[in-house]
Amino acid sequence: MPRATLDDLVYRRSFLARRHAHLLVEDSLVGDRRLRQLQKRYRVEPSALERRALALTFERALRDARALDELDVDPDDDDEDGPTLEERLAELDAIVNAPPVEVDMDAEWKATERFSRAVRMRDLQRGGLNAKEIGAHFDVSARTVQRELRRLERELGVFA
Repeated sequence: MPRATLDDLVYRRSFLARRHAHLLVEDSLVGDRRLRQLQKRYRVEPSALERRALALTFERALRDARALDELDVDPDDDDEDGPTLEERLAELDAIVNAPPVEVDMDAEWKATERFSRAVRMRDLQRGGLNAKEIGAHFDVSARTVQRELRRLERELGVFA
């Protein structure tokens, strides 16, 4: 499963400063203007202590609407880096009005099953089993186990 982006964490309101602060720099700017300005301040702040405080403020603002409203926002910030409301609405309109796409449910189910099996294989490998032992567990060859683990690595981007 791919790692969560900052936008995902903001949407789910699950951003934790201690775990996700690095995303304030590494990921793209968030959609909310107030949070985006806070994120920009975090990016340019040289002090580690101030950055920690800004990350905590970001976390609190997500969890509490009053904290978000109390953020010190610069009304003159034209915010050229973020999409405008019109751009976001146009993107939403394109998604909503996109033509339907035919989905092969059998193929999707098989791909999901294959992925799930590869994750279980990886977990057994992490538990100390070799490819031959894992293959015996799934009634496949060691070569198939290795191929499935390589495919999983490619799909995840890293061997997570």
